[in-house]
Order: sequence, then structure tokens, then C-alpha cells
Amino acid sequence: MRTYRCWPLIVLSLPLPVLAATVEHCPSPAAIRSAGEVYQAPTIDGQGEWIGITPITGSGPVRSFIEAIFHPAPGGASQEGHLGKCSYRLGSGGVLDLAYQPERAPRVALRETQHWQRTEGPFGLVYYRCMVRDAAQCRFEARPQTSGRQPR
Repeated sequence: MRTYRCWPLIVLSLPLPVLAATVEHCPSPAAIRSAGEVYQAPTIDGQGEWIGITPITGSGPVRSFIEAIFHPAPGGASQEGHLGKCSYRLGSGGVLDLAYQPERAPRVALRETQHWQRTEGPFGLVYYRCMVRDAAQCRFEARPQTSGRQPR
């Protein structure tokens, strides 16, 4: 009886993107939609959204990108951490902050750090700012969790 060793083909045909990191970035102003007091934009991978609430200072269409804020994990040795927000100027002059809300909480890491500037805030708090004109330059990786524990 002849046996065939085809398990390598089966393993190679499994969907590998599930294991790969997804490159995300702050949404462009044109991609942000408002419905009432809620502003939303899809994530690049379509597995979540960016969401924000109309600020007290004003509303209106999203006019321009201001900055993104990234908080590194304690210890700061790696570029992993939490994406704090992406901020935009509204037509009324107010500032809208969008939060990254993926469907599954990934590990987030900075990508192409030339646009991210290390900043030291009050009480020694270290964070990174991305302040370029094009929101797409504020890139980060959303990596799948390797354990069952989800970050907050």
C-alpha cells in the first residue's frame, strides 16, 4: 500500500494572515464619517473601527489631521504599547480624538519610527507623538496576541 505525505501541503494552505501583523495607521480625514455626535472610520483590516464623540468645543466636518499619541508598555525597552489617540481639527475649530477599537485586542507596536518622536511628559511619563500632515504616516502594527490574556 502506498502512502502519501501531504500534510505539509495542508499546513501550507492554512490562512497565514491570521498570524501576521497588520499595518494600521490613523485614518485620513476623508475616511471619517459622522452620525449625530459620533465620528467613525473603519480600520485598514476591516476588523474594527476608529471612534470618537463630538467634543464640547465644536463639531462639523473633519478638516485636518493633527497628531497621534502612542504610550509604550512599562519598561520602554520594546516599541510595544497602546495607541492613545489620533487627533483631528474640526470645521468649527474644535479637536476630535479618535480611539482605535479593533475587534480583537492586539499587541500594538510602532512601525517606521522616523515619524514618531519620543516625548517626556509630566511626572516622567514617556510617550511618542506623530505630528505629520498625512495621517497615513503614523503607522503601527497590530500583532495577534500569543496568549489568552487580553490587554486593557
